[in-house]
Amino acid sequence: MKKLIYLCSFLTAIGINKSLFAQQKDAFRDFKLSFMKEVNYPRSLRDSCITTATIIRITKINAQLSITLSDSATQPFKEEFNKVVGRLNTNSLRRVLDSSKATHSIIIPLYFTFDTDYCASSVNIAAYASTFNRFNGEYETGECNLLEPIIVRLSKPIIN
Repeated sequence: MKKLIYLCSFLTAIGINKSLFAQQKDAFRDFKLSFMKEVNYPRSLRDSCITTATIIRITKINAQLSITLSDSATQPFKEEFNKVVGRLNTNSLRRVLDSSKATHSIIIPLYFTFDTDYCASSVNIAAYASTFNRFNGEYETGECNLLEPIIVRLSKPIIN
């Protein structure tokens, strides 16, 4: 799991052709907490012990925020995310975009795993490497704010 996190962090830092602006720790705490509360990891991914490693991209067009996932997110996870995206608390993200030198977007790496006693999450590194930093098949270009990753690790022991 640590290797996956290191690989994805490396891909995020190197693979995205952007100018990055670091943010303070917990600059988006309200978004992170609402994400943890609202997003339920899809049952099909939990049952298969499939890890999701993706990037959340937040862009501001006029006064509206657009929140999308990179191509590496599985379809069940995208569907769950799209159900709850309107309920996420985005106040801190708006503040970052309003006060930042980088007005194009915010990038947040996301790692979601689910393990049980009978299986552990596995990762297809080749698949993530080719899609992790793409949105609709295209690399994101321009300036962005790279925020600290959201890492969710769920574990369910099987009790006999």
